[in-house]
Amino acid sequence: MGVLRLVILAACLASLSGAAAAQNISGQDWGTTQDGRKVGLYTLKSPNGLEARITNYGGRIVSLYVPNKQGGKTDVQLGYDDFAAYEKAGDFYGALVGRYVGRVSHGGSFTLNGKTYQLEKRDPAAPFVIHGGTAGFNRKLWKARMHDGPEPSLTLTLVSPDGDGGFPGELTTTVTYTVTRDNALRLEYRATADRPTVANFTNHAMFALQGEGNGDVSDQTMQIFADRYTPADAGNLVTGEIASVDGTPADFRKPVRLGSPCAKASNWRW
Repeated sequence: MGVLRLVILAACLASLSGAAAAQNISGQDWGTTQDGRKVGLYTLKSPNGLEARITNYGGRIVSLYVPNKQGGKTDVQLGYDDFAAYEKAGDFYGALVGRYVGRVSHGGSFTLNGKTYQLEKRDPAAPFVIHGGTAGFNRKLWKARMHDGPEPSLTLTLVSPDGDGGFPGELTTTVTYTVTRDNALRLEYRATADRPTVANFTNHAMFALQGEGNGDVSDQTMQIFADRYTPADAGNLVTGEIASVDGTPADFRKPVRLGSPCAKASNWRW
């Protein structure tokens, strides 16, 4: 009897462990980089319907399925269908952006603590370096760790070495993606460096609320609760001014139709 009870208990524990391991998050092989490293694709699910698929190649949000009014789900994230397409394109669809988002002017150089650092440029003639240049997070393979539970999460970690792309200091960055009970996808960034450096992060998700492949966003409206913005020059380099949105095409404090002349006049930039 003792042996029988032990066997049954062991079977129940094994069953519970297996169910918990794949309850709301799972991972699968998604391809191999040109230099032979395995790429993963991770699926996070909310009990209320939201489903996010994220790859550790560039920390990209590959798809974001949200419940729709027809009782199904709509993928509102723009991107590609497979890893090979992402690697070939090398762009920023759904990707983490760093070590520094935006354009670094003066030919891609900056001064920190009295020392000037020149960032690497793929095109020597380029007047700036954008989105981290050759050190761009969007092309990096991140270390992934899954966390299951009612709000499953995926933690990605990247160590960018001192001198990577011309940036000073070893920078360790972790980004945690969490799918919440109320159908939100939350991203949390943390970074530490072993010496003074610059860092500025974002995610380059591009949304189409009507669903990928179902036309453009002209009839959708957008609202941004911002009173000020950063003007840019003809080369899309910010001038350093922080200006009021009053009377400008950057005023989205009230909902604006994206296909309207006002929205089209806005200075959108990558």
